Amino acid sequence: AEDELWLNTESKDPNLTPYRFEQMMDRLEKITVCTLDDAKALVKRNEVSQDVFDYWVSKRLKTVSYFNLF
Repeated sequence: AEDELWLNTESKDPNLTPYRFEQMMDRLEKITVCTLDDAKALVKRNEVSQDVFDYWVSKRLKTVSYFNLF
């Protein structure tokens, strides 16, 4: 639901489809054990758009902050 809301209201790419968004997010999720530089390389290779990458990073930071509370 949060992803869908972001896609419909905050994405800067009007041509980004829900399917392509999910592909990009999946690609980022699969490399979470890699470095941030590895994730940035996906943006450079146009496998992930910059605004999807920024959204993914903000979600990861919220998760990390949440778990650091415990």
